[in-house]
Amino acid sequence: MTGAPGFLDFFVLEASEYIEQIDGVLLDASTSGPDADAMQRLARALRGTATMAKLPSFADLAAGIERVGRALQEGSLRWEPALGGALVAAIDDLKTLLRSVRGWSVTDDDRANARTAELSRYAPKRASTTPGESGAGSSTTPPPFLATEAANIAAGLELLTTRSGDAETASNVLNRVRGLRGVAGVKEVAPLAEVLEATEESNHAKVTGAFTLSNGRRGETVLLPGRKFYPQEQTPIAAVDYRLGFLEDVYLVLGDFSRDGSQATVKLQINRMVSWLWIGGLVLTLGAALAILPEARRHA
Repeated sequence: MTGAPGFLDFFVLEASEYIEQIDGVLLDASTSGPDADAMQRLARALRGTATMAKLPSFADLAAGIERVGRALQEGSLRWEPALGGALVAAIDDLKTLLRSVRGWSVTDDDRANARTAELSRYAPKRASTTPGESGAGSSTTPPPFLATEAANIAAGLELLTTRSGDAETASNVLNRVRGLRGVAGVKEVAPLAEVLEATEESNHAKVTGAFTLSNGRRGETVLLPGRKFYPQEQTPIAAVDYRLGFLEDVYLVLGDFSRDGSQATVKLQINRMVSWLWIGGLVLTLGAALAILPEARRHA
C-alpha cells in the first residue's frame, strides 16, 4: 500500500533530490571511499521520506545504503571496487523504482529486496541480542518490531526538521507514535516509552485551566482540565481531569474559552456512589466464594 497521490508527487520530488545527492557523493569518492557521513545522512533522510510514503521495500533499500555508510564511517567495512559497484547499482535501481511508485507492484518489491540483500552482504543488519547472552545484568534488546518502528519514527522526525510545516508528514509520524505506544512491550523499554510520550506531547499545543473545587465537607481540590490542539486535526481534543471519592466522582471538562483567560465554559459531571458499586461487587464475589467453600469441603 502506497501513500496518497498528492503525497507521492511530493515524495518523488524529494526522493529524487536525495538520490541525486547520494549519486554525487559516490561520484566524488576518493580511492579511500566516499564521504561516509554524508552518504549515511542522505540515505537516512531518503529512508524517512520513503517510510512516510508507505513504500517499505524502497525504505529498506535506502536503509541498506545507510548501513553501508555507517559501517564505512565506523571502520568496520573497507572501501573496495566491488562495494562501489554494488552502491552504484543500488542508486540506479532507486532511480528506476522511483518512476514506478505510482504503480508499485510485486516486481518492484522483488527488485528492491534483491538489491537490499546484496548490500546486506557488506553491511548486514545488526543482530538482536537475546537476554543473557551479554552476561548477568545486561538489559534485554527490544523486539525487532519495536526497533524497526522506532527507527522509522526517528527517520520521520528527522524529515520533519527539514519541512516543519508539512501537516501530512506530521500526521503520519503521530499515527505511528500513537500506534507504537499502544504496543504492550513498549512499557518494558522505559527510555523508548518516555521518548514516544515526549514526541506525542511535543506535537500539539495544550491550553489548561486551573479550577478549585470545594463542597464544604472536605478540603479544596484543584483540577486541571485542558484542550489539545493538533495541527492536523480540525477540532481540539478534550483532556479531562477528575477526582475520585468514596461518595462521589467528579469530572471536569474544559469547553470554549476567551484568549485572555478571563472566561471559560466548563462541564461538571458528578457520579455518585460509584465506589459502592465496586465494593458491592467485591462483597458479592467474597460471599459466593465463602458459600462454595463449605460445599467443596463436604464433598471432599
